[in-house]
Amino acid sequence: MEIEPYYNAVDAGAILGASPQTVGRWIRSGELRATKIGRRWKIRESDLEAFIEKMGHNTGEGKQAPTCSAPSPGNRHAPMEGTADEY
Repeated sequence: MEIEPYYNAVDAGAILGASPQTVGRWIRSGELRATKIGRRWKIRESDLEAFIEKMGHNTGEGKQAPTCSAPSPGNRHAPMEGTADEY
């Protein structure tokens, strides 16, 4: 059984080319699915990939959506600096 990776707003923002604050806005608006674990929001890899796919379709771009790549192990569960406490 494989465990699906989760990303915080910093890591998801790095993958998406957006700030953690923008990722938080997408989560609050419901555009990006996320799960609240404790006081923090976490984004499943499959939800991030679906969001990337949806973004490509919404912008009309014909290029391939980027694939998710795992952040560096030291940063994966680090507190998200400079963002709202819950993100």
